[in-house]
Amino acid sequence: MDVLMEPKSFNSYRKIYSGEKLCKLSSDTVIPDTFEDISRLLTTEFKSKIISKDVNFGKITVNGEIEAVSLFIPENNSTTQSVFSSIPFTAEFSADEVDSSSVAVASINIVAADWRELNPRKIGVNADVLVEVKAFSRTEISIPCVQPETCENAFFKSETKKITNISLVSEKLASIEDEHEISDAEAILASNTDCFYDSSELVGNRLIVKGHTHSRVIYRRQSGDISALEYDTAFSQLFDHDENADITDCDCVMLPAGEYYELNGDLVSMELRMVLQLVCYENREVTYVSDAYSCGCEYELNTDILNVTADRETMMITQNIQLAYELPEKADNVYVISACTGKLTMSGSAVNVPVIINAIGVSGDMGAFS
Repeated sequence: MDVLMEPKSFNSYRKIYSGEKLCKLSSDTVIPDTFEDISRLLTTEFKSKIISKDVNFGKITVNGEIEAVSLFIPENNSTTQSVFSSIPFTAEFSADEVDSSSVAVASINIVAADWRELNPRKIGVNADVLVEVKAFSRTEISIPCVQPETCENAFFKSETKKITNISLVSEKLASIEDEHEISDAEAILASNTDCFYDSSELVGNRLIVKGHTHSRVIYRRQSGDISALEYDTAFSQLFDHDENADITDCDCVMLPAGEYYELNGDLVSMELRMVLQLVCYENREVTYVSDAYSCGCEYELNTDILNVTADRETMMITQNIQLAYELPEKADNVYVISACTGKLTMSGSAVNVPVIINAIGVSGDMGAFS
């Protein structure tokens, strides 16, 4: 005799694919005719942005772009100038279980970059871009937990388990605008914005995601010296979510899609467009029927049990480092300092993180240096 259980259902997502691809990019930038030849190349600022993300049957395609802004000193002129170059890239992933209804979460990281002067009219830049993709499929989890009223002389055994469920995978295109005072600015030479996830809170059926951006603007003063302005901008976005969920953690991956800075008198205006990709995890305590007994009859429970447990272990360690560098003689000041990290590597139980630090300053003998 068969007993068909009356199930209790809830929505869930399961990860069906993960992969990464390293894109090696290079480009040559020719100095415009309006500028003199390069006397000294100071630095190159790199930033990435996403153009599109396509999910089709058996394939995920991520199209992006690396922007490189090179700062240099022209011959017979001590005024710092900048030139811009753009390098597009495409990363394709073969994923058998993926179809048009799947949701993909992508990340783009510049893990290595270098620049060099090829000749007085040309700059060469190289960048290694790591593109990582995870794909999720929406499903419905059914738990056999309701005892049929039509069964007489039957005894049901129940069990309770705690599971970690992927409750939401979603994305949203956000636009952030802000402006800050900037003193004695003549021109913007380079800019870069980093995005950070701070927290999330469920209010009713709306999930409030909070974060902030850190903007750094390198600009030239009226005197010809260069300087930098750094500031943070807080933001929040709303996502739809089931009510009364016990959300334990969220992974939020933010990718810039467009970045615009403009000088308006003593103000610098910023507009940032970015894609917020959200993966939410919740704890659930489920009680289900695991077996049944009866006098004189044998029962078989007909139901589908899906594995919804998501094993996640995260460890965060803050490591402070101090590096010393001897400046050129008669160095007057350091105007710009930036740092970036490369690709993580594992060696046993140790995690190695390369750190690149770049400084721009002025020396009495050689002028601007980096």
